[in-house]
Amino acid sequence: MKPLNYQNFVFDYEPYPVAVAREFVDPEMYRELVRNFPPAELFGTFFDGKSHKKSLSELYRPGDYHRFVRATPVYREFYGYIKSREFVRDVLECFERNYIRLGLSGAKTVSSTLPLNGAVFHTLEKVLRRLRRKNGLRARFEFSALPSDGGSIRPHTDAPGKLITLVLSVVPPGEWNPAWKGGTEILRPKDIRKSYNFQNHYLDFDECVTLKTFEYVPNQCILFLKTFNSLHCVAPIQNPGGSLYRKTLTINIETA
Repeated sequence: MKPLNYQNFVFDYEPYPVAVAREFVDPEMYRELVRNFPPAELFGTFFDGKSHKKSLSELYRPGDYHRFVRATPVYREFYGYIKSREFVRDVLECFERNYIRLGLSGAKTVSSTLPLNGAVFHTLEKVLRRLRRKNGLRARFEFSALPSDGGSIRPHTDAPGKLITLVLSVVPPGEWNPAWKGGTEILRPKDIRKSYNFQNHYLDFDECVTLKTFEYVPNQCILFLKTFNSLHCVAPIQNPGGSLYRKTLTINIETA
């Protein structure tokens, strides 16, 4: 049985392809993902200083990221699936079933495997990763945490190398108050001259109009295609003095 249920996606096509699925992860696995989400002290600070986000990934504190994944069975299993050819094929087939033909079915999957522990192996893995980055697709996921007291991600369209993004909510039922907001917003710029934004130039919140908001709820996945106008954000979360985090797994399929 697949751990993720792609049949649940419901697509919108304007202004760019975006879909949402409830009950996306097998319930037993989802409970383990929630229970074992890494502690905030492991996270690094996101590069965009005007966004208020913490990240733990292959790019942000990779040593801590790989140690955590290696030591946590449910995330080790999840990592293995995300790095597999099967995952990339499953996502591409989901787009195809919904009339979005990307022409990538024959692309080679070159995702890296979990590196072995130790400095020598880490150096070797970096060399191998550079050699793999040719003529194919790779997948990775990051742990993302936004403080409920003002956490946000500014409007952006994603880096050019990203093709597809999935954002999975990792929160137990009943923990998140909808009044705090924290949903993923689909946007367009107020100034039409800023509509073509393939290079991922960040905009400020007041430069955009919200077209649709996907609320932050348990076991929900948002799936979208990177385009020149795939503008999205998380507006500042409204829980003054709160200590909880908006937790997600952000999964990317990228060109290698």
